[in-house]
Amino acid sequence: MNNSNILRGLQLIAGGALLIVANLSHAQYAWIDAKGMKQFSDRPPPPGTPQKNILRGRNMATASDAAPAPAPATATATATATAPAAAAPAAATKVAPPSLAEREAEYRKRKTEQVESEKKAGLEAENAKAKAAACTSARQAKTQIDTGAPIREANAERSWLDDKQRAERKAAAEKSIGEFCG
Repeated sequence: MNNSNILRGLQLIAGGALLIVANLSHAQYAWIDAKGMKQFSDRPPPPGTPQKNILRGRNMATASDAAPAPAPATATATATATAPAAAAPAAATKVAPPSLAEREAEYRKRKTEQVESEKKAGLEAENAKAKAAACTSARQAKTQIDTGAPIREANAERSWLDDKQRAERKAAAEKSIGEFCG
């Protein structure tokens, strides 16, 4: 080995180490502070920061989400009787983010649908290609019949057609043209 290969290897190792260190040092939290400025940090936002102002975090749940806020006290008994009923729909509307297994299942479903659609598109393209080839063949056959030239049979012999055979083959060629070229 010469020195340039060794130096090149050391450069690659040093570059890889720098990339790893740079990846570890990026901000893990982002939020909007009281002044309206975006803050980026590797530490969580201050405890008084509202949940709606937290843009990104390692664990998006905060202490305020863990325990529901107490309902305000009211003077009438009817208001306190309806308060739990009103709180129930609000709690039911909170939807938990999909779990890793659910996201994986959705991903696999999308991939399966994509493969099926690509397969279907491939079959449609093959069918279109076969139809175009059949159309071209039918037009060539009709042209050959119209010219009155001898016809090559399946055994590769040339033969002349009488008027009845020519009319039958012309009708068959026109039918094929209508079917494949239409």
